[in-house]
Amino acid sequence: MVILEGKNITKKFAGLLAVGYVDFYLQQGEILGLIGPNGAGKTTLVNVIAGVYAPSEGDVFFKGKQISGKKPYQIGRMGISRTFQIVKPFPGMTVKENAAVGAMYGAGGRNKSAKEAIQRAEQILEFVGLADQMNKGADQLSVASRKRLEMAKALAMDPELVLFDEVGKDNLGVLIDFGHSLLAYENPAESIALLARHGRLFHTHVNDTTRLWDDNMVIGSIHFLLP
Repeated sequence: MVILEGKNITKKFAGLLAVGYVDFYLQQGEILGLIGPNGAGKTTLVNVIAGVYAPSEGDVFFKGKQISGKKPYQIGRMGISRTFQIVKPFPGMTVKENAAVGAMYGAGGRNKSAKEAIQRAEQILEFVGLADQMNKGADQLSVASRKRLEMAKALAMDPELVLFDEVGKDNLGVLIDFGHSLLAYENPAESIALLARHGRLFHTHVNDTTRLWDDNMVIGSIHFLLP
């Protein structure tokens, strides 16, 4: 089943073409890698998917429904979450409270009480390895732990699809174990280093999903074989 699809996605800023005429699809349960150097348009494409930008042309579909032009909070409620490369935890809140925000504003969040959101946050923090730090202030975490918290906030939204910026070697296994559809976008050098350090084999299917745009960006199915 196709869970996410882009048709002719194009984004221009004052006439400057940032993303041009992109077609792609993501199957349910698949990990799809979006790889390109800085300036290739990776984050812009993800921002279009997530509702930060409306596309200049083309449409995005989630589970067959057009989501182009919807607000980020609406897309989050539908079952798509994302992380950011520059992590910014909510200041003055504990790690648990930060994760609970994701639970309150994700899919099904309208029906969660504050107590239920806290319980979900605790479960996710246990899953990502932050259970022993959940009562700390988020600003007391190391950079690596803040990355984990960023992931926890996204997973606490109970998404069907996660848009993940720079997975990192310590987070890859966690995301695979979570078992949801994943669109990961990476710098090529970081991707190669990740694979080399983490002892995983990597390949992309050369099929109609694999595309190269403007010699800058490639997208394809990624399969990881755990040692």
